[in-house]
Amino acid sequence: MSSGTVGSGSPPDSPDAATRAGANSVMMGRQDYLSVLLRLTGMELYKLRNRAMSVVLGTIGVLAIVMAFLLSCMSRYGLYLRWARY
Repeated sequence: MSSGTVGSGSPPDSPDAATRAGANSVMMGRQDYLSVLLRLTGMELYKLRNRAMSVVLGTIGVLAIVMAFLLSCMSRYGLYLRWARY
């Protein structure tokens, strides 16, 4: 009894029923480098999209870009100078 896994009651050489059933239900994707790279990149992007901190930082980044664009347009057309006079 000491050679088997604790609490399983099965000999160490026989696979569990869950292992046999799980092995047949797993579908492996393509294993070439580009497919693996794209799959892992997609997984990382999925994790980033679902984190609250990345949503907050993304929102701050987009707002900063929009503000920089608006300030650039205002200075180009002289709108900023009109506000500065008053």
